[in-house]
Amino acid sequence: MKFRYGVSTAALMVAVFGSGAQAQTTGGSNGVDILSGFSRLWIPGKTYDTGSPTALGAPLLLRNIQIVADRARERTRDQEIAAYYDDRRNQSYSVIDGLGPLTQAYRAGSGATTTIPAFDATTAQVQYVDQGTGAGVTTSPLGKVVQLVNAFRNNASTTPAKDAYSYFRPWRQSLNGQSLNFVVPASLVPEKGANAATDGGFPSGHTNAASLSALALAYAVPQRFQELLTRASELGDNRIEAGMHSPTDVMGGRVLATYLFDPRV
Repeated sequence: MKFRYGVSTAALMVAVFGSGAQAQTTGGSNGVDILSGFSRLWIPGKTYDTGSPTALGAPLLLRNIQIVADRARERTRDQEIAAYYDDRRNQSYSVIDGLGPLTQAYRAGSGATTTIPAFDATTAQVQYVDQGTGAGVTTSPLGKVVQLVNAFRNNASTTPAKDAYSYFRPWRQSLNGQSLNFVVPASLVPEKGANAATDGGFPSGHTNAASLSALALAYAVPQRFQELLTRASELGDNRIEAGMHSPTDVMGGRVLATYLFDPRV
């Protein structure tokens, strides 16, 4: 899998989070503190719509949303479909794909299901909500693994950080005077939040959830560690493909999940 953030992604990561060691020695215990490096790029306002970039952040955040716009213009139908499924399916269900040849056996043994139907013309009009079982059922033969995934999923939320940083999703922004509303494909228009005040982009909740689920599954099935984490990264990348998040949003979600999963913290 080749991720297409562009060469400026490394600069974004260093600017926001510093080195990996710094990310792990943060003194905070919640998403606001753990991701406090984002304040080097973005200063939240007193209200959700009055935030502004710092001098350091201005060019980096401009590049941040430029990447989203470029991806939207180049997006293929297959990429839209993949982004749609990763948006609508429960993230714990989606990352099961990282088990590769063990995927079907895990789904059968855990009772993992999804109710999101096949991609078709109705996705542009209907907001399908996954009523499946996510990672599975705790009373199944693989119930202990399901409990592990659920424990990590249910113990972490991106909402406090989203509320604190109030950084707009890409489709609520503009680039060189042009609205970026176009970056969300038609199939995901029904998923666009109506209230900007409670719909922050940083950090990505989908990425955080997928990373936590994949890490938990990797702990249970270590021989698929790399593939599971790659699948979680792919899901995060699809948040950019969907126009729902920017690269910094995705990085924030992944960093938060990695910190919260670390047994040392």
